[in-house]
Order: sequence, then C-alpha cells, then structure tokens
Amino acid sequence: MKEFFKDCLYGYDGKASLVNTISFCSFITFAIVSMYLACLNIDWGGYSIFASFTITCATVGKVGDKYLNGNKIQSEQSERRGI
Repeated sequence: MKEFFKDCLYGYDGKASLVNTISFCSFITFAIVSMYLACLNIDWGGYSIFASFTITCATVGKVGDKYLNGNKIQSEQSERRGI
C-alpha cells in the first residue's frame, strides 16, 4: 500500500511531483465527497459540476504529466547518445 501511494505522489525519477500530487488529491476529494453524499443520501445540485471538474483535473493532470515526462526521457536519452 505504501508503494501505491508513493507511485501516486512521486514522478518516474523518484522526486516529488506537484502534478501527481494535485491529480491524486483531486481524485481523493472526488471519492470522499461522493461517498459522503451517497451515504447520507444528499441530493446536491452542483454535484455534476464538482464531479466533472475534479475528474477532469485528475485526468488532464496525469496525461500532462506523462507528456512532460515522456519529453524528459527522450531528451535524456538523446543527450546520452550525443545527438
């Protein structure tokens, strides 16, 4: 379980990643609020906006992080080859 959380919060290089942390916190917030509303049977009119925003934030964050890290890896490999 500890490794799972470490993978969610740290980048591929083992350093803390702000994008990963924001995405993870967004998803956790979505899960906690959704469970709270479901358990107490509360009908919140703004839930669809909240859910869309938090899940979009988490998804775009992870996709952006993969894109940024992919470019880092490619440039590091190019530097090693001397290109």
